[in-house]
Amino acid sequence: MLSSASESPAAHATEVLASVEELYRRSRFVDAHAAGRPLGDLRAWPGVEGAILASRLAERLGAPRLSQAIRRATLSRAPTHPEALYFWALQLNGRRGPWHLLRWMAPRAVHVVGSARHADWLALEAVLCVGGSWVVGKGVPDEAAIEAAAREAVALGR
Repeated sequence: MLSSASESPAAHATEVLASVEELYRRSRFVDAHAAGRPLGDLRAWPGVEGAILASRLAERLGAPRLSQAIRRATLSRAPTHPEALYFWALQLNGRRGPWHLLRWMAPRAVHVVGSARHADWLALEAVLCVGGSWVVGKGVPDEAAIEAAAREAVALGR
């Protein structure tokens, strides 16, 4: 139920999702699920962020198939959304491994660059398996040179 007559359903959903997220971060998964009940079934939570939170919660509550179904549906609805891409990448890595993930990630990386998930994307096992010391050379890494080389490599694709 809405707390005031002027509060919109979207604002109410945002408040509910924020409280669910806070409980989730504190590892109170059952409480988070209870707090999310006003949003209905986990498969119907609003927005990409809501759907991703629902899938993460389903996984923590012991429903991995439901989690996967929600992630797949979210990626279908928002195929370029950084959150949807990142969490599907995690799913894919667990099921198919880093080589398959790397092939899947390559054409989608452009949608994640600059987002809040950029660092997480780069930390995925598939990215790490093709990186290594051969990329930066021996000794103390020259961060400016690495950044310049990365920018040059990105420009090659344009």
